[in-house]
Amino acid sequence: MTIRLKKNQRPVIETNQLDSITHIEVIARNHQHVDFSFLKEQINPVSISALTINVKDLRIPPSEISLFYNLKYLKIINSKIEKINFKYSLETIIMPKANLERIPSDIYEMRDLKVLDLNGNRISKVDSKIEKLKNLQRLNLDCNLIENLPESFYYLEKINHLSLDGNPLTEKTKQEIFDHFGIEL
Repeated sequence: MTIRLKKNQRPVIETNQLDSITHIEVIARNHQHVDFSFLKEQINPVSISALTINVKDLRIPPSEISLFYNLKYLKIINSKIEKINFKYSLETIIMPKANLERIPSDIYEMRDLKVLDLNGNRISKVDSKIEKLKNLQRLNLDCNLIENLPESFYYLEKINHLSLDGNPLTEKTKQEIFDHFGIEL
């Protein structure tokens, strides 16, 4: 069951529905219109596995999200979050057009991460810590400002989908990507 919240709505949730809620979607024009306190008060944090936040200019995720220790899927749209602040067992992070200039450093600590989509940002450098993401299978860094990739990038053995279209990659980097992953850019 998915709960969709717009602006400052507080959901009315029947007690018998608490455990069936697995996805929360929050939509608001700006962060001042969102009251996240209901997350502590009305939601069973164990049941939440997916969270979508579409809140313009949100810079820090609400602290209540840290209660969702079974969270697997996180999608953040229209926000400028630079620190995720919760690691647990995230497997998918999608943050398109979030105005990011770098990959948030705490992402590199997410050992279970399988899908990372940061397309349409302003990322110019991929940190060598990327090699810590041993389970990463899908990586979308389309339409960023990346020219080169660190040597450690090529240690990502489980990658089966890599997308770097729209980046000013050097010819050397394009050749290295082809040599390691068989992908022609």
